[in-house]
Amino acid sequence: MTTIIQIIQPDATNRPSVPVAVKTMTDEPPGEALLEHVFGWFNAGSGMECPEFYDANMRSLSVGDYVVVTKLEKLFSQVSVHRCDNTGWVDVLYEQMLDDISKHRNMPDWMRQSMQVGDWQSKDMTYPRP
Repeated sequence: MTTIIQIIQPDATNRPSVPVAVKTMTDEPPGEALLEHVFGWFNAGSGMECPEFYDANMRSLSVGDYVVVTKLEKLFSQVSVHRCDNTGWVDVLYEQMLDDISKHRNMPDWMRQSMQVGDWQSKDMTYPRP
């Protein structure tokens, strides 16, 4: 089985539903552990950063970002969408993600900025490869 991990950061690009990073793998951690690994792979300072994190020149995963997991088998595929939340992950429908992204994109700048997690993380903060 092949698993494709797509990272979507609605505030990171002019095309908010386009993934900022994609990681493909054939071996994966089981169940919930996969999302914990994804969080480590795409967060600076975790000690688990993957090459795709640096190649994408992206900021670390944070609240409001989405992870789309596609598992490809010979005869079918399974897609799940997860939103990073204050206390972990929330499973959402793909359509809900698109609706959330659309709402985020159409907000006035002052409102969008007030929803940011905090000043400690800049949208412009990217990390060089070690």
